[in-house]
Amino acid sequence: MQNTGFKNEHDLYTAINGKYLYQLNTNLKNLILKLSDCNENQIIKAIKKGGQCKPDIEIIINNISYNISIKRGSGNSVHQEPLNVFIEFLKDNTDINDKEINCIKLFIWSDGSYDNSGQISDRLDLNEMSKKYPDENNLLSKFFDRNKETLIKRFLKTGRFQNQPEADYLYYGNVNEGCLKKMNNVIEFLVSKIGSGKLNIGNLSFQAWNIVKNGNPKTENRRGVIQLKWSSIKKDLQYIEE
Repeated sequence: MQNTGFKNEHDLYTAINGKYLYQLNTNLKNLILKLSDCNENQIIKAIKKGGQCKPDIEIIINNISYNISIKRGSGNSVHQEPLNVFIEFLKDNTDINDKEINCIKLFIWSDGSYDNSGQISDRLDLNEMSKKYPDENNLLSKFFDRNKETLIKRFLKTGRFQNQPEADYLYYGNVNEGCLKKMNNVIEFLVSKIGSGKLNIGNLSFQAWNIVKNGNPKTENRRGVIQLKWSSIKKDLQYIEE
């Protein structure tokens, strides 16, 4: 089955690339005009990005590039990366201490260990972990709150790799309808919020991508990966300035 997110990105690319402004539907024409002033006979170029960088598509108007992250639907995963890579970033860019590092490891491995050495039978979901380790949950929440601007910028704008382009805008929607927001405004909004989940960074929820609770050997490689979700994205975007 084709990933609906990838299909949506491809559909947007196909609908925009190489088209004159007058050929675009009303939604896409409004999208382009929010990025740049151009006339009806202007050709719009697009380049697929994605992969390891945050922008999914680059739109080029008058030789100026606009890098856009594309989202749709609900329960959006906005970022994933290996635990060890994330820990190294935290050591270099935040005030994290050893105890807080161990808390992150504890919640991502979710088996009572800091290094994936626990038993399969000890693996717990996030709700179970929060109940079993309330002090660690509280300590980690305080760390995330202190550093949420740095973290949210990584999750949405810059990504893991320094040599990759940053996302200038977030587009939520599809070819026929959607909204465009400046990424800096998105980050500012998320930083101002306090989520209602067990572990939040602004309005993003922090969790393990997959704890593989049943120990399935075919999916064990999904363990040890952090994931950030933005479950309220559709609701939140209406309160974010363009």
